Amino acid sequence: MNERASVWLDASLRHRLWFAEVDEHDTTSLPFALCRRGDRVVARHLSCGWIGEREVRAFDLDVLVRQDQRSSPNLLEVVSSAVGRNVHETQVPGFELRERWECVLVRADAECYRLAVSPEGILSTLADAALVPDQDLELEAFNRAFEVRANDRRFANDFLDAGMAWFLLEHAKDCVLETVGNRILIARPADDLPDLDALLALAFGVADRVPNAVKVLHPALPAGELTPRCPIGADGRARQIAAPDTRRAPFDPWPDLPSGWA
Repeated sequence: MNERASVWLDASLRHRLWFAEVDEHDTTSLPFALCRRGDRVVARHLSCGWIGEREVRAFDLDVLVRQDQRSSPNLLEVVSSAVGRNVHETQVPGFELRERWECVLVRADAECYRLAVSPEGILSTLADAALVPDQDLELEAFNRAFEVRANDRRFANDFLDAGMAWFLLEHAKDCVLETVGNRILIARPADDLPDLDALLALAFGVADRVPNAVKVLHPALPAGELTPRCPIGADGRARQIAAPDTRRAPFDPWPDLPSGWA
């Protein structure tokens, strides 16, 4: 176990979360733009379980680019100037660059439209074709720091109210926030060693600030667990987990999306 994994494990134990060095939850098939970058996306160092009444999934997300595409412009080369400390060399055969993000997945307690917030200069390569051009908000400092894409402008304005905008401006200037259905993904460029406590605090801070207007206008639908393969239940006790379905090809960067985003 490398030092990063060891630190992540220790933090997981403090929070009574289940830790695995490899992804046991098909994390890269999540319907977020961040999971669809580059030529191959790999999740590792995954922690899951419950903290109080919150279910969480935290993980590293590595974005890889094929070596044979080095000679032509690609999204990693465009992004590297904006998140330089987030570009790493990699030893994976056939790939030569890696972005590493530290991520947390939590519930929004609302059925959200697609929304992506990121620092200026990153979102143009992050957002997929379904997202609309930059969305201006009333807080000018926020507009200068972030790009906002959404497939519903009214939802974006409702979600990014003054309280949420100020929180992101003060605590998440280098981070990416995405919503899809009853899920919020928070990601930030990874340092050499993880700080799971700070990452969880950031994700909980965002979830706590989802405006009541959003929850009233877009009430959450019944949903399954964020980590259905986690061997620790909501009551903190061990539970039996069914064997995984191995029929889908591993590391498929463009999986078929489900019809809903529960």
